Amino acid sequence: MKISQVSLIDFKRFSDLTIRNIPASSKVVIIVGPNGSGKSSIFDAFLHWYKLNFKNTYNSSQEDYYFKKGGIINDFRNYVNISFHNFASPSQANLKGKFYFRTAYRNDADFTVTTLARQDDPTENIQVQNFIQNDAVVKDNYQRLISLTLKGVYDEQNNDKTVGSLKEELIGKIRDSLRNVFEDLNLSSIGDPLRNGSFYFEKGISKDFHYKNLSAGEKSAFDLILDLIIKSSYYTDSIICIDEPETHMHTRLQSRLFA
Repeated sequence: MKISQVSLIDFKRFSDLTIRNIPASSKVVIIVGPNGSGKSSIFDAFLHWYKLNFKNTYNSSQEDYYFKKGGIINDFRNYVNISFHNFASPSQANLKGKFYFRTAYRNDADFTVTTLARQDDPTENIQVQNFIQNDAVVKDNYQRLISLTLKGVYDEQNNDKTVGSLKEELIGKIRDSLRNVFEDLNLSSIGDPLRNGSFYFEKGISKDFHYKNLSAGEKSAFDLILDLIIKSSYYTDSIICIDEPETHMHTRLQSRLFA
C-alpha cells in the first residue's frame, strides 16, 4: 500500500496543501523542514484520516487540535483526502493494519518485567490518538517477544526445533539489525521474564548491562529496530509513519539506521 497524493484543507497550520506525484516505487519518504513547518501535522492528517476510515470514529473534543479556526470546511471528513496507488476504495475491512504510527515522544527510559501479560493484536486498535501523545512501547514489545517465543514452543510445526533455536529466530533478528547500526553493541539476553525481564547488552568489556544504561541515542535506535521487527508480522504492506526518528541520534547513526 503506497500513497500517491495527500490534500489538506483548513487542517492545523495548513489552509490548502497538496503533496502530489509520490512515486509508487518509493520505499522511504522523508519529510524535512525546520521546526514548526508542519511535518508532524502531516502525520496527524494521516492519523485523522485513518481513524475516520478504519474505526469510523470522530472525537469532537479534538477539533481545536486538528482543525484550523475560521476555515471554510464544515464536514470533518473533508479536511484530509488521501489517494493511493492501486488502492481505490478503502473500507474498514481492507484498511486494518495498513497504517502504523510512532510519535516523537518515545520515552521508555527504564523497565523491568516481573510478570507476563497477554498482548492483543496491535492492528485491532490505534495506539495513539494524536502526535503529541507519549508513545513508549519497549516494555510492551518485550512482552510481545516473550509471547511469540512461547507460541513457537507450543506450535507442533516446531517439534523438531530446540528452545534455543526458537529464541534465536526472534532475538537473532533484533541482534543482527542492531549490529548493523552499532558495531560494538550486542543484545546478549532478555533476562528472566518472571524475575528481572528486560533487555541486556554487551559493549566492549561490559557484559549484561541493563537497557536503562544505554545512551539516549542507543535507546532511540533500539526502540525503532525492536518495534519494527516485532510488529512486522502484524503490519504487512503497511504505511509506517515515524515522527522525528532522528531524536537523540548522531547523523552517522541516522544514516545507518535508515540504510
